Amino acid sequence: MLSIFLLLGSFFIFFDWIYFLWFVPSVLFLLLVDNLSSFFSMTLVNGLFLMDYVSLLMIFITFWIFLFCVYCVSNFYSFCFMWVMFLFLVLCFLVDSYLLFYLLFEFVFLLMFVFLLSWGKTMERVQASFYMFFFTLVFSLPFLVFILYFIENYGVFSFLSIYISFSSFGYGYDWLCFFLMVVFLVKLPLYMVHMWLPKAHVEAPVSGSMLLAGVLLKLGGYGIYRFFPVLISFSLKDLFNFLFYVSLFGGAMMALICLRQSDLKVIIAYSSVVHMSFMVVGILSFTDSGKYGFLLMLVAHGFVSSFLFFGLNYIYEVFHSRSIFVLKGLIVLSSFFVFFWFLGVILNLGFPPFMSFFSEVFIVSGFSSYMGIDWLLVLLFFLFCGFYNIFLYVIPSHGESFSKNSFSISFSYSFFMMIHFFFVLVFPLLSL
Repeated sequence: MLSIFLLLGSFFIFFDWIYFLWFVPSVLFLLLVDNLSSFFSMTLVNGLFLMDYVSLLMIFITFWIFLFCVYCVSNFYSFCFMWVMFLFLVLCFLVDSYLLFYLLFEFVFLLMFVFLLSWGKTMERVQASFYMFFFTLVFSLPFLVFILYFIENYGVFSFLSIYISFSSFGYGYDWLCFFLMVVFLVKLPLYMVHMWLPKAHVEAPVSGSMLLAGVLLKLGGYGIYRFFPVLISFSLKDLFNFLFYVSLFGGAMMALICLRQSDLKVIIAYSSVVHMSFMVVGILSFTDSGKYGFLLMLVAHGFVSSFLFFGLNYIYEVFHSRSIFVLKGLIVLSSFFVFFWFLGVILNLGFPPFMSFFSEVFIVSGFSSYMGIDWLLVLLFFLFCGFYNIFLYVIPSHGESFSKNSFSISFSYSFFMMIHFFFVLVFPLLSL
């Protein structure tokens, strides 16, 4: 009887915390958002900080994922290091000056480089960290040229000024648009500039993987969203068409590549490239529906990827392996854990009524004016995504296990997983 009362009490505390963390911010968001036009409106605070619905979403997901990361960190120095990263990330989502945005943007990735180099698991972390350093920093240098050019020639240094007077930009300087796109597409990353991401994920500790997939990849999407009025002012229709088809084709290819991987962490890392590719398709549809789906997938992927990495870390702590050749029959050893793993996979698949499903619906609804070949690529994209998600669930869950000892999931892990799943389920009901 006492255990029943304790269980009921823990559930009451659970739901009280849920509604405190979700209902209050969601009501504030709804007060700001009446329709899509107000969704994309911005408010300047004290002449330095920029506040809108998108900034609040990014800060909220950053805060929540950092709570998960802090839970997984056991080293005091890495604990302090991660909260320094949290401070700079929040400032990155708030500043109005795009020069400050660039400095914070690059400094956060520099901190991640140091974190990966210091707390990686094997000596391969040196190669992985320098892969990330090369791709993210070298491609960012032309972005600094772009910023200095705009400040010198137009005297514009804020996002709000870009939204007001972007129509006068870009004529005769289309090469700047290419540099502007590349710096953010590498951070996402898009197919063809994605090789640094699987290497960084494999060598990073679980807190680093959750932070990298849940927040740092969102900086690229956030940058594309903020600079999008400048991008559409350039006359580079061929570049946008090229990126559109690279995103569709690359996402389908990454989904196929997931089917031939033996490391579960690599599969989840490649699935991030799949989601980011489809997210770019949404923003390149040049519709409000596609932009809305772009932003919603930006948030949804942060929750889903961190959920999967969090669960995979528990498997690794028990079996000390992430190989699909070793992890078999988990449904027999711990059916409760496999239930949460199944929830994570269907979140990754975009099963209704989760926010991933709504984001895909919004993106696809912007395809009304495209050709039949575009729809064929989209159908292949969803088909291959379904294949690798089924693979991600069935391979570790079923089969004959090499271990005969069952294991029980701890209360803290199950509590965090329940909260995370509840967040993803309730969010679209409160915000749409």
